[in-house]
Amino acid sequence: MNPFQWLWTYLRKHKFYLILAFSLVIVFTLINLVPPYVSGVVVDRVILGRETELLWWLIVLIIAATMVKAATRYFYRWTFERISQDVVYNVRMNLYRKLQELDFAFFDRTRTGDLMTRMSGDAEAVRHFISWVAFSLVENIAIFLLSLAILFSINAQLTLALLVCTPVIGFLAFRLSVAVKPTFFAIREQLSRLNSVVQENISGNRVVKAFAREEYEIAKFDKENEGYK
Repeated sequence: MNPFQWLWTYLRKHKFYLILAFSLVIVFTLINLVPPYVSGVVVDRVILGRETELLWWLIVLIIAATMVKAATRYFYRWTFERISQDVVYNVRMNLYRKLQELDFAFFDRTRTGDLMTRMSGDAEAVRHFISWVAFSLVENIAIFLLSLAILFSINAQLTLALLVCTPVIGFLAFRLSVAVKPTFFAIREQLSRLNSVVQENISGNRVVKAFAREEYEIAKFDKENEGYK
């Protein structure tokens, strides 16, 4: 199953709150463009045009925009965090329930560290994606499109000249993501090994003490920990 299809099975019951949260992200993005616009008005009309009577109205507008922006950001961050916590709770419950249904052969061929990583690290990655990455992606796309529209309205030729760099930046970002992906999986694999060493040591601590193998266990842990560094 596609990862996004799998994630949607947990998200769809929060459809209303997702739409609300993403709408607040768009509102936040629009309000975020108010200060630069006001700054331009201050320079063009208050400083250069000597229309000093506009200054107080612009100050009030900046204060109001800041307050609305803070409130909007708080509510959509809270909404995404609440959704992410509920999703991760259900993911962990389903994963644990599935573990109880598996046979002995699965546990014989699967390291305990891998299972611990799934239950903790991978579940936390899902939470981080929902509570941070999702809205950041929408927010940045909205900022880019709105800024682009404003720039075109000011000077289309200069905006087109700036856009020449966009494909190059996109290509470099894609190459970077491809280059980083193997490293990410290697780190995840090493974390599984490290978790396995810790789990085996704790569960077999009496045996380690009985045979005075503390130094050996420390060296084994240090080796895996060094690989994770």
